[in-house]
Amino acid sequence: MTMALGRYLPVALINPDTTSGETTEEFADFRRTCLPVQGDAATLNLGDWRTSSHLPGRTVISYVAWETSRIPKPHLNILKQTDHIWVPSHWQKDIFIRNGLHEDRVQVVPEGFDPRIYYPPETKLPRGHTFRFLFVGKWEVRKGITELLAAFTREFSPDEPVELMLAAHNPFRRDFDTETALQHTLRELGASGHRIRNLPAMSHIKLADIYRSVDAFVLPTRAEGWGLSLLEAMACGLPCIVTGYSGLTEFATADCTYHLRRGIRLEPVNDSVFYKPDFNWGRWARPNIRHLRRLMRRVYKNPAEAQSIGQNAARIVHSHWTWDHAARKALQYLPV
Repeated sequence: MTMALGRYLPVALINPDTTSGETTEEFADFRRTCLPVQGDAATLNLGDWRTSSHLPGRTVISYVAWETSRIPKPHLNILKQTDHIWVPSHWQKDIFIRNGLHEDRVQVVPEGFDPRIYYPPETKLPRGHTFRFLFVGKWEVRKGITELLAAFTREFSPDEPVELMLAAHNPFRRDFDTETALQHTLRELGASGHRIRNLPAMSHIKLADIYRSVDAFVLPTRAEGWGLSLLEAMACGLPCIVTGYSGLTEFATADCTYHLRRGIRLEPVNDSVFYKPDFNWGRWARPNIRHLRRLMRRVYKNPAEAQSIGQNAARIVHSHWTWDHAARKALQYLPV
């Protein structure tokens, strides 16, 4: 977002994030062109929105991605003290209004992707190779990884040429090991011998190459404020299986993705790692394992249909959901 905005207006950086989707060299060049921090400018907080009150600027905008149906009172009080709030989806705006934030203070400004990094391959691998599903996201309850592993190991036998690849790190937990978590979950499911592979941490450019090398993307999430990895997968032309709920429905519609909708029920938020149990976080979706199994089998058995849906997804997101599109939307709401 920062670099995209910089193409339209002067930008100053406070505590710049060097892990953004652009290459390190390009971001370094961009930093050299930025202005010094000015106290009378509008400030857009793309980091921890809870720190907005400590930032300089005549007015501060907090960019907030939220995933649950309820905002606990301490968080709500912080948001009410913010000058302006930007959220990535209309679903999230509705959540914020229902929780007591005034409609005029909440604007929808989407996230995006870099089309120079995320784009479809020129040719797909010929049919007959191992079919690969890909998951990308933090290893946490919200992402539905346990449900994904259950669906995959129950639907596909170990001798079928089908593989599940996981890019599922958790940088917020120092003691977390992805392989240990995977083996523990598989033991609990009573599954063994299946082709499931953890991927190492990698750059955005290498991850884009992975997107282009696999056959399908799957994200049985409980809720997303936006769903950036899904958008990137769609940009690379992948057929995507995703829960038809929450902020990702802003761009992942039923005509360009496989919606995991059948039997969706909302359940109380239950994840003591990322959501303190002494707060009421409301509800989020419960992934339907049975329907997820059917959709994964359908994508595997119908490659022509899946490829057509993936191509349609790429056309749509490249036309409407790049970072440049996001920046132009942001310009409409920047205080003058």
